[in-house]
Order: sequence, then C-alpha cells, then structure tokens
Amino acid sequence: MAEEQLTVSKDEHSETPASFEDALNEMRAAMDKAYSNEAMMDACRGGDIMRAKLAVSNGADRTATDEDGNTPMHLAALSGNRELTTFLMAEKFAFDLSNKAGFTPLANAISGGHVEIADDLSVAGANINHALALNETLLMMAAYRDLPAIVAGLIKHGATVDAQDINGVSAAMRAAGQNSTLCLKLIMDGGANPYLKSKSGRTAYDFAKRTRAADTIAYLDNYLVEYATRTAEKGQEHGTTAMKKLSFKKPDGYIPLS
Repeated sequence: MAEEQLTVSKDEHSETPASFEDALNEMRAAMDKAYSNEAMMDACRGGDIMRAKLAVSNGADRTATDEDGNTPMHLAALSGNRELTTFLMAEKFAFDLSNKAGFTPLANAISGGHVEIADDLSVAGANINHALALNETLLMMAAYRDLPAIVAGLIKHGATVDAQDINGVSAAMRAAGQNSTLCLKLIMDGGANPYLKSKSGRTAYDFAKRTRAADTIAYLDNYLVEYATRTAEKGQEHGTTAMKKLSFKKPDGYIPLS
C-alpha cells in the first residue's frame, strides 16, 4: 500500500511574527501616509528620493513649509541631491519661496556649494538677484565663499554685478577681500565697475590691500591699467593719463580715476 501523503493546512493566524524592523517600517509607512507633508520634509532633509516619491503619491502639499518656513525644495537643495531637486521641479513643487531667514532654495544650493542644483534652479526661473539680510545678493554670497562655478552661472543668467549691500559692498569687493581671484575676474569680465566704492570709500582694490590678498592685488594691478587704457580709448567716463597709469604700479595702491 502506497504511503499516504499528509498535507498540513496553514492557519492564517499562525504566521511567523514580523521582525521588529519590519514592524517599524510598517508603522513608519502608515505614519508617512497619514502625515505626508511631514514625511516629505523628512525625505528632502535626508535626500531620500524614494521616500519623497511615496510622499507625493500620498498627497504631499507642493507648497507646504516647516516651522522655519522651508519648503521641500529648500531642504532638497541643501541636501545636495540633484535627482531629488529635479524630481521636485518636475512635480511642480514651489522652488523660489523665501524661508523665515530670507533664504530661497537657490540660496541654499549656493550656501552648500551645489553647482548643478544652483544652475538648474537658475534655468528654471529662480530669482538670480534675490537679496538676503542686509541686501546681500546671491552673487555676493558666492563670491565671498570663493565659488567660481556658481559665480559664472549667476552672471550667465543675469545677476547684477554691481549690486551693493547696505554698506555699499559689492560682489567684487567681497571677492577681492577674500583673495578669490577667479571669482573677481569673472565679475570684472561680467562688466563690474572696478572704481565702485563702498560707503566707507573703499574700492575692490582697497579691500584686497586691507586683507593682503596678494594674488588679487597682482591681478588688479594689471587689470586696472588695462581697464583705464581701454576706457580712455573709447572716450568713456574714466579717462586716464600717463601719470595715473604709473601710479597703478606703486606698491601702496593706486589713484582712482576721476
């Protein structure tokens, strides 16, 4: 007689208990669904694109803000995850609002040195000339932090090169004072006025001398002579004389053209 095969039916109540991690994930998924805006903020803060996508499917508000006024794009831009910021823009999330500190997502991208995200936001239409506290522009921020790739991008997209903060300090002055020679060169090539003065009467050259920014001083020594000659030939406002040209080469400074 053939051996009878036994079959055992599985009781639906006798499944192996879930691990603690599985239970935790299930609980988080339920919370994320119930609180999709908070889940979106957490996802963007951590640069978690998969969780952000789930939050969108759960109905996250595209203009939601946290207690500091940050939108999801603020947090995503600061995280440096370009795939996430690109996703948020495609999903029409707000990308140019200011938080309570006056920072926009573009400002956050610049503060984090995230070149590609900054460029993406600029192309999308973010305000290039947004001013922060004390009228500091985004170009000033990038120049002070010595971020030439971002400086170049901002100028390319229309940043005002001669904007001044409440103390009359421009992006060129900040770059000069920080010995950020490449940033200064980009700003000058963008049409900045090298004779622009702060409220204390200082030019970019003065800022460079004050901080003993040797590379920038050397660059300006050559640039100012070339600029003076060029403007004189074009008959523009800042003409020059042979004596004034010689004064540029003195180690203690230069005589501003009038």
